[in-house]
Amino acid sequence: MSAAEKLDGIRQEMSEATEYIARLAEAARAAESGAPIELAGVQEAAAITGLSPNSIGTYRQRGLLPKPIAELGCGSIWRRLDLEQWAASRAK
Repeated sequence: MSAAEKLDGIRQEMSEATEYIARLAEAARAAESGAPIELAGVQEAAAITGLSPNSIGTYRQRGLLPKPIAELGCGSIWRRLDLEQWAASRAK
């Protein structure tokens, strides 16, 4: 792997880390306000987006959905708001 490829990989990792930190900060602000954070698994994600559960898995693997906040043994977990915003942006 060339130095340029390594640098690109590092930049990508930093971008993902920055995005993750921003989501954590937003979740912390919501928690401080006392507002519950609504979560969604694959079935809920399918209902919110209008996609099938299988399509949710495919979209997630291809990086087409918002990044899940967690990966559990039962599957991916998203913030409901992230999925709603994503679905609304597709409808435009």
